[in-house]
This record gives sequence, structure tokens and C-alpha cells, in this order.
Amino acid sequence: MATSILILLVYGGVLAPSPYYNYPLLNFHGATLFILVFFIYLEINGTFGQVQDFFVQDSLALGGKVILAFSLIACLAVSKNYFTAQRINAFEYFVLILFAFLGLCLLISSNDFLALYISLELQSLAFYVLAAFQRKSAFSTEAGLKYFLLGAISSGFLLLGISYIYGLTGTTNFAVLSNVAEGNNIYLCLALVLFSVGLLFKLGVAPFHMWVPDAYEGSPTSITIIFASIPKLAIITVLWRVLHATFPCMGT
Repeated sequence: MATSILILLVYGGVLAPSPYYNYPLLNFHGATLFILVFFIYLEINGTFGQVQDFFVQDSLALGGKVILAFSLIACLAVSKNYFTAQRINAFEYFVLILFAFLGLCLLISSNDFLALYISLELQSLAFYVLAAFQRKSAFSTEAGLKYFLLGAISSGFLLLGISYIYGLTGTTNFAVLSNVAEGNNIYLCLALVLFSVGLLFKLGVAPFHMWVPDAYEGSPTSITIIFASIPKLAIITVLWRVLHATFPCMGT
């Protein structure tokens, strides 16, 4: 996925500035769909293993990434006419979508809080730009700004919870945490609450939903479709992995 994004980025950088090629918007749309379909094929038939205890490829990660890919393909397919009508002649649009998708895939496979945070920020930074992609629209600018500010606050809660978990247990690895976590530790419960609040901001769950109306209204319609579905699936999967698999005594 990362290699495909870099190839698409170079391809767009060469062709997009040239009027000779008439800004090949639909070619980028088709290339993005092809990358996602090929990703699903490799994911189902590939042999991806554990990466330095930071990322794992288990049944939860496999199922989550395949569902994300199918969902993103559906979102892009129904938005094809929107791209043409709004004249979004920017290859960066599709590159940013793929960057966000890459971050979500890494997020689902995360087996460590450090990998989880970096993956979450990778997809968040791409979504911040996409929310404000219509630069001539004041609503889009407001959407991107509010999404960015509230995203920074949620990242603060997330890091605070992770730092407490590391201070209490001495590790950030999920597999190790499942062996050393104590179910009756009130401080660990507080740390998990702070961590969960950071992810609930991303989910837009009440009362952490203040940014949702403006971000959804001001973003391009095709991006709003993605906002409302794709990140939610990944974050719910991560919450289940952390709260149920890593802390089974607290996940209920």
C-alpha cells in the first residue's frame, strides 16, 4: 500500500501540472480503486506476519482491513460523479485518501501503544487536510480547523492515558500488558478511561461530538461519507483489541 501511494504520488506529480494530459482525474480514481482491490487480494492470500512486536496480522486485523477496503471502495464508487461535478482536479485528493487508509490499516494491526498512536496520527493528518480541501469554501476551512483542534485535544487525552499505562506497568506492548495488568488497579482503570476518551473523540460519541456537525457539513460530500464510516470501524476494532484482548478483566 505504501509503495503504491508513492508511485501514485510520483505519477501525479509528473502528469498533473501538464495541460497536455488534461488532468487525468478519472485515471487517478480508477488507479485508487485498483490499488484497493489488489490490496484485498494480497491481504487474503498473503503471508504477512508479526513486525517487531509492534504490528500483528491476526484474524481480527485481517477481517478489519478487508472490511475497511471494501467499505472504502464503495465510498469511492458512489462518489465518482461528485468528483466530476465538483471538478476536484487534484491527484493529492486520492493520495491523501490512501494515506488515511494506510494509517487505519496500521491502526488495526497495532500491537503496541506507540504504533497505535503513530498510526492514528497518520490517518488523522490526512483527514485534517481532506476536511479543508475546498479552499474557496469558508465552511470547509472551518471544518478542517475544528477537526484539527478537537483532534489535537483527543490526542492529548490519548497520550496522557498511554503515559499513565506505561508508568504503571512499565510496558506499552499489548501482549505484555495482558500478563501484567491487574484488574483491581484503580489507577490503571483511570488511565484506560483517559485512553478511551481520546478514541471516543475520534468516534464522535456524546459528549465528545462537538466537532462532528461542522466537520461533516463543511467537508466535501465524498469525504463526509468516509468520515462517517471508515475511521469508526477501525477505532471500534482498536477499542475491542485494547479493552477486551489486552485487559480482559476490564474490557467488560
